[in-house]
Amino acid sequence: MGSRLFAVALLSLLSCSISGCIFSEEKNNHFDLDVKFSDSYGIVVEKYFAGELESTNHVTIEFDLSSNGVDLETIGVDLNDGSSPIEMDGSLTSTITVQFISHGKYNVSVFATNDQNVRQTVTIPIIIDLRIEWIENSTTEPEILNFNPIPNNGGEHPRMIEIQSTVTNPSVLEDLKGGQSVQFSWTITDELGDTCQRNDAVVGDGESEMWETIHFNTYLIHDLSVIYEDGQDPISINQTLMLTYDS
Repeated sequence: MGSRLFAVALLSLLSCSISGCIFSEEKNNHFDLDVKFSDSYGIVVEKYFAGELESTNHVTIEFDLSSNGVDLETIGVDLNDGSSPIEMDGSLTSTITVQFISHGKYNVSVFATNDQNVRQTVTIPIIIDLRIEWIENSTTEPEILNFNPIPNNGGEHPRMIEIQSTVTNPSVLEDLKGGQSVQFSWTITDELGDTCQRNDAVVGDGESEMWETIHFNTYLIHDLSVIYEDGQDPISINQTLMLTYDS
């Protein structure tokens, strides 16, 4: 019996050597993608003077893939907002700088492939708020501040709109007589023509009136207006509007 088993084993070894049997260990090309980023939150700031856009400060975030310990052929970032992904040669750089130009909640995909064409992806949530700074000086016909809370990336809408508006009636001296009071109102109107909020006020000569409010309809385009109703003195307006995604 023992001799028969020995013969079978010997025959199996000879068969393998003749037919070219190969014993190999499968190589694992998986790698864990490590991504560092300069920030996960930012504010796009738009500055207006006399109703005209003067400047826009965008948000820049850097994604760093230098600590992975493997040779990366390709690195990239996809904002998942309908724009084309940014791809770069991983042998030349390990960082990608991305500029966010619109407010929104982004689920950013950072990806890389190694020299075996194995791809790994990490999803990073990024929040970009919007602040509008608005100044008008010496006017009796204030411009309308139009703002769009709808995110361009098609994602989640802002949580709320915060408004702080100050109207000043600068002191005027003419023939030793002081200026006059001005009657005006603040209004928030949606794109359907409905008045969402209104606040009436009177600002005396050399005085200021401030209105602070929160608005929660972030699904329609809106106008913020300061309506000059009665008076002769020009007024100045300084207001800030914030589209906020988190409290």
